[in-house]
Amino acid sequence: MAMMEARVAAAKVDRGGYGEDLLGLMLEAWSQERRQAGSARKTRIPPASARTHSGRRKSGRRSSENSPVMWPPTPTFTWFYSRHWLYPPIVYIQRTATTDAVLGGIRVPRGTAISIPIGMLHRDREVWGPDADEFNPMRFEHGATKAARDPTALLSFSLGPRVCAGQRLSITEAQIVMAMILSKFSFSLSPAYVHKPKSVVFLTPKSGMPLVLRNLDG
Repeated sequence: MAMMEARVAAAKVDRGGYGEDLLGLMLEAWSQERRQAGSARKTRIPPASARTHSGRRKSGRRSSENSPVMWPPTPTFTWFYSRHWLYPPIVYIQRTATTDAVLGGIRVPRGTAISIPIGMLHRDREVWGPDADEFNPMRFEHGATKAARDPTALLSFSLGPRVCAGQRLSITEAQIVMAMILSKFSFSLSPAYVHKPKSVVFLTPKSGMPLVLRNLDG
């Protein structure tokens, strides 16, 4: 916050702009002058509030835990799910068997810790098809439950009683933020980017993710 305030104060004094980095470009787009100049061009944000109400779609059917929050799916929705499918923030989760069970012919005693490798399961060609290693947002054009041969195959937010409590909020928030960013900027990977995913707690780019950002307003 102190850095942002310093940039804004400096821009008011010398009128030299907010800087050439990402923070400077975002502050310029946020500035009162830029907002006034673009007041005639309204930003269209996917109407999440108009499409959902108390967990129900307009059709009146209650959506399941792993079904789309917005219907029909928007481009930002398909992008969001495709990214979380191919590179889930959490690459594996653990569960403890509360009773004796048999899974795929294997006896699992009560108390056994079971690791679920989300990253590997999301690249299973028998479930996701021959393009399981490819980023393909159109995979989710009919919703998350129809993206694979198994409607419960997507595990980015887990499933059942332990499903992520913030799933709907994060999906809606990410789509709104992406819509606002894309209305002002275009960006692409820098030639310096090196693809090295690294999992510590969350899956992150080991060498960072440098981007080339362009202001669409000039």
